[in-house]
Amino acid sequence: MSAGAAPLVAEGLSLGYGSGLIIDGLHLEIRPGSFTVVIGPNGCGKSTLLRGLGRLLPPRAGRVLLGGRDLHKLAPKEAAREISVLAQSSIAPDGITVANLVARGRFPHQGLFQQWTEADERAIHDALTATGTFDLSAQRVNALSGGQQQRVWVAVALAQQTPIMLLDEPTTYLDVAHQVELMELFTDLQHAGRTMVAVLHDINQAIRYATDLVVMHEGRVVAWGNPSEIVTAQLISDVFALDCSVFPDPLTGLPMMLPAKRER
Repeated sequence: MSAGAAPLVAEGLSLGYGSGLIIDGLHLEIRPGSFTVVIGPNGCGKSTLLRGLGRLLPPRAGRVLLGGRDLHKLAPKEAAREISVLAQSSIAPDGITVANLVARGRFPHQGLFQQWTEADERAIHDALTATGTFDLSAQRVNALSGGQQQRVWVAVALAQQTPIMLLDEPTTYLDVAHQVELMELFTDLQHAGRTMVAVLHDINQAIRYATDLVVMHEGRVVAWGNPSEIVTAQLISDVFALDCSVFPDPLTGLPMMLPAKRER
């Protein structure tokens, strides 16, 4: 069975750092072909969950299953052909160019004696073009702005050509126009059959683009489903300690959150 057609499942998953436990006994199923967006207040475990789902953080207990297989027992290259991860604070090797960094996204597809192929070149070209970074190809990554670097790291994940993409705050450092461009790109990828999972801070952006919304609080999933069915002012208040109104977005009809103005 193709990994792209298989669910990614957290089964009794516990994760933490050092002696601390952030997530304890969490259950979650990422539907194949969905655009799942995870939201919640700072420190609730969103990024920790994504790291666990992407093999960057080994479970303290429980399992992550991909098509019934234990993801953490797969060989690194095999796992990297199934899932790409855009981490929060990626650091490029000093002096590396954009083109050379994006080329590293092809590593899971390289055998010991396999030569560079036209498919590799095409994947890199397409990733650079899709993220608007093709004209930056010859520049050094550490000389770019934060927003440009963020788009380059998205290009690295795209070049990996995995059926599942995990994106931790992919719109960080980006202006509004580039945020929308990337979110539309991720939606296009989802419509083409990829499974997309993103951690976002912007609640309204999450509602607009998610097919499945996961709301976390204190290391637990407290709501999970279609944004139209689960987003209420009470949920936002309970999770974010924020008074707000929720009403239909005039453009999409989806729920839209407007924070209440604080009395002075």
